[in-house]
Amino acid sequence: MSYQDLILHLRKLVDDQKLRKMVSKRIREFELLRESSWKEIFSELCFCMLTANSSAEACIRIQRELGPEGFLSLPEESLARKLAELGHRYPRTRARYIVEAR
Repeated sequence: MSYQDLILHLRKLVDDQKLRKMVSKRIREFELLRESSWKEIFSELCFCMLTANSSAEACIRIQRELGPEGFLSLPEESLARKLAELGHRYPRTRARYIVEAR
């Protein structure tokens, strides 16, 4: 893909109303997070740690599967095993980060 093709593609994305609505919805979700429990906020932190060099879609699925309690209560080895089962690229490293963040 050439530089100009990339620019054209990005301009189409900026003008894409469906994408714009998705981004606006997610921003509202983050704004509502301010009113959430600390467990929900910690779950969002874990999501952010999981998404580095990974697919956001896969990490959303992992976040839903584990829920706040999974992030808060699973021992590091169990969490790493669960992340691996759910297809995360770096299960042991991310489990360690999450446990350290607790």
